[in-house]
Amino acid sequence: IFKFEAADPASTVVPLAFDAAGKLYVSAYMGADTAAIYGYDTKTASLEAQPVFAIKGFDVTDGLRFNADGSRLLGVDYDADRPATYWIDETLAKAQAMLDQALPDHVNQMQVPNATGEAPILVTSYSDRDPGRFLLFDLKGNKLEQIAQSRPWMPVDRMRPTSFMRYAARDGMSIPAQLTTPSGKGPFPLVVLHYGGPWVRPIEWRWDPHVQFLVSRGYAV
Repeated sequence: IFKFEAADPASTVVPLAFDAAGKLYVSAYMGADTAAIYGYDTKTASLEAQPVFAIKGFDVTDGLRFNADGSRLLGVDYDADRPATYWIDETLAKAQAMLDQALPDHVNQMQVPNATGEAPILVTSYSDRDPGRFLLFDLKGNKLEQIAQSRPWMPVDRMRPTSFMRYAARDGMSIPAQLTTPSGKGPFPLVVLHYGGPWVRPIEWRWDPHVQFLVSRGYAV
């Protein structure tokens, strides 16, 4: 049923998880140049025509978020220009919108054992300048309380922002990258941090101590 060929990832269908009712979710390309999440009918051995979730220009290969008993798919985590979650559950989608409004310019990730809103939701919030903090979100009472902070001694206002960009290679291929520059006017000497692959992406938009150190010394990274 499934095809695994490392030399031809575009033809690969990767099984990810079953829900409690036995529905299978997979990651597949379906003729596109990026992977998306699809439902898979094990009786007919065929993919559903429409993806559960896809985003232009980026692969979605995992990140399924189920409720506690696995009976419902609540959402899908993905990493585009920055990490985020596509919530299928309407309650959690509204909660995410409220969080993003209260904590702008941050990635606000919710840990949700269920979608009832009865229990407080643990939130991890971070940005390219903020190492991160942990909060409890009382959805029912619409209250947000910080309970801990990562590296509270870090001067967030002195950290430099990181922007997502794409540039063209010599053959025209679009290459995604992140750029962080020192304050002031350039040109700046450039340090390139490259990562393995060709499909691995172990870097994402967030506070990076190595990047911030180099930038503080006058390098663009």
